[in-house]
Amino acid sequence: MDGGVDFGEYSRDTSQREFKEEIEGELTNIKYLGCIEPTFRTS
Repeated sequence: MDGGVDFGEYSRDTSQREFKEEIEGELTNIKYLGCIEPTFRTS
C-alpha cells in the first residue's frame, strides 16, 4: 500500500481510506490501538 495522510485527516481515517483505494475492500471489525497524531504549527 502506498499513500499518505491528507491535511486534517486522522490516521485511522487514512488507514480505512487507503485500504479501500488499494484493494477495493472495506475494513470491518477494526480494533484501533491508537496513534500519536502529528501536529504542525504555522506560527
